[in-house]
Amino acid sequence: TNAVVGRVNPSSFDLIVPVGARSGLCLSVPVSAVRDSSCLVEYIRERYTLTVTCGHAQELARYKGAVAKWDIAPWGATAASCVVTRNFAQPVKHHASMNAIIVSDVTFNATVGAGPDRVQLTLRTGHRMYPEVFSAWPDLEKWHLVDRDITAYSHIWYDIRLCQTHSA
Repeated sequence: TNAVVGRVNPSSFDLIVPVGARSGLCLSVPVSAVRDSSCLVEYIRERYTLTVTCGHAQELARYKGAVAKWDIAPWGATAASCVVTRNFAQPVKHHASMNAIIVSDVTFNATVGAGPDRVQLTLRTGHRMYPEVFSAWPDLEKWHLVDRDITAYSHIWYDIRLCQTHSA
């Protein structure tokens, strides 16, 4: 689906997805879903813009160590493509509501390196926002936090070791 960026702030940005000819759906994407070990997100207060620098993406493999960079600017200045899905991990009466619709993937047009090369860069945001939707192992629902949260790390490895002890 084609979308444009609406409101941008340091913690999130909105994607406005057209629905029909005269209406749109506004979906919020937290910056934490974009930021990871290969993507750095910086908020530029003077321009109300998020500047994203990303490396090690699958789309960058042919550029040998190059880094992609793009801006997420507000109110239609940035176009994007996105995949909208329904969050079925919520209780039944909630997953039928509009609040259960999430952005699972968002694609931006990024500049690669210092040259004029442009690449379509897809970020998998849905599994970071709602990992339980995309996880085949519900007991590892906080696995995406292992490299960032020491409490999640210790709980997960405690549970794994407990299972190993009981199975032995």
